[in-house]
Amino acid sequence: MSLMTIMAILLGGVFAGFLTGLLGVGGGVVMVPTLYQIFLAQGVTTRTAFMTAVATSLFVMIFSGAYAAYIHRQNGLLDRNLVLWTGLGTIFGAIFGAHLLIVSDDRWVRFGFGIFLWAVAASMYLPTAKERLKGHIPSTGYKAGLVLTGILMGIVSGLFGIGGTTLVVPALVVFFGVTIHQAIATATALIVVTALSGASSYLLAGFNDPQTMIPGAGWVHPLAALVMILGAFTASRLGIRIAMRIPRPQLKGLMVVFQLIVGARFIFF
Repeated sequence: MSLMTIMAILLGGVFAGFLTGLLGVGGGVVMVPTLYQIFLAQGVTTRTAFMTAVATSLFVMIFSGAYAAYIHRQNGLLDRNLVLWTGLGTIFGAIFGAHLLIVSDDRWVRFGFGIFLWAVAASMYLPTAKERLKGHIPSTGYKAGLVLTGILMGIVSGLFGIGGTTLVVPALVVFFGVTIHQAIATATALIVVTALSGASSYLLAGFNDPQTMIPGAGWVHPLAALVMILGAFTASRLGIRIAMRIPRPQLKGLMVVFQLIVGARFIFF
């Protein structure tokens, strides 16, 4: 790789890390398109470029998500029960999502996901569970709902190489009555579980595949991953500091705008 290519990957990692800290997203919406274009320029097929971008993005999110979750834990925002029950679902969902992408045509899947993101953005302005139930959230089905939310998050992550938090943050806020700040903190911890499951699947699936860019590394590109990780670590703390100072309504608005932009990218580009 040339120095210019490495710098482009580094900048992508910086922006991805900032988004992880600010909104609790994995940053894959930045990393996947960036890596995809860079890998295409290396002369590989579109399938190889996309698969490698997704797998590498997931690998990076293991580390960027862990760092952001650690900072949120220091701020007292992590809820272990939320992470535990939702995390159980993400493990199975991410493995299934990765397998689904390997065997399917990603064009229609990506289009459907863009439409889904717009619907999720609209749902952010529905009454929250605490508002609908006057502050009392029943325990019946609560854990099962968290597991189901985790499964859906994992599938989204495995399919697109993103953290899946564009789904889980609105779900925790609207359906489980979690505050936006706590939902974002929980999402960063879930990124680690989801990304670990998804990245492992791509590593194993591409281990002996002749179409991979780096033999023996599965679909992950080690050098690109290392550069991305350095960039993400640099900016994630800044994103968290800014998020802590933004009032809940404005932070929710940022999340909605982010979802609309990402949805448009999957639909039209």
